[in-house]
Amino acid sequence: MAKRINNHNSRSIIDPDGNIAGVQFEYSLDNTNWNQIGTTVNKSPYSVSWDTKTIIRDVTKNVWLRATAIDNLNTSTKYLVPASFGIDNQASVTSHDYDGLWHNKDFTIILKATDGNGIGVATISYMLNNGNKQDIEIDGQSSAPVVITKEDQQTQLNTGVPIS
Repeated sequence: MAKRINNHNSRSIIDPDGNIAGVQFEYSLDNTNWNQIGTTVNKSPYSVSWDTKTIIRDVTKNVWLRATAIDNLNTSTKYLVPASFGIDNQASVTSHDYDGLWHNKDFTIILKATDGNGIGVATISYMLNNGNKQDIEIDGQSSAPVVITKEDQQTQLNTGVPIS
């Protein structure tokens, strides 16, 4: 999952005795050992793209961020984001109970989604007969019913649509 990290507080990157030479972004998984994200940014706006999948393959509950502004006199000021946050790069798994048979009456398909140790699934996406993608908000539930009302048609279900 790529993240864009910005320093939105531009006043914290003003140098009264010189010029900002660059801003370095770092992350920590324990708030003690820090690792640089990308390279030092030398131009405003000070931001960096970070693909969190390079360091976190599944789920972690606590990540801290900090930015260090370095001026032309080689002095620096650090800004620590006040609260840690979690990252969930674990893919959700979907399933359904559709029997693949032709039906001539309304019927219900149960769609299920699980997220292992992740933060949960908010939406299940699916398509019927290669039509438009449809979303069902499940808000932490593990399944949702879909009522099929198209009579006299072979129904094809695709839950391979990426889940959001």
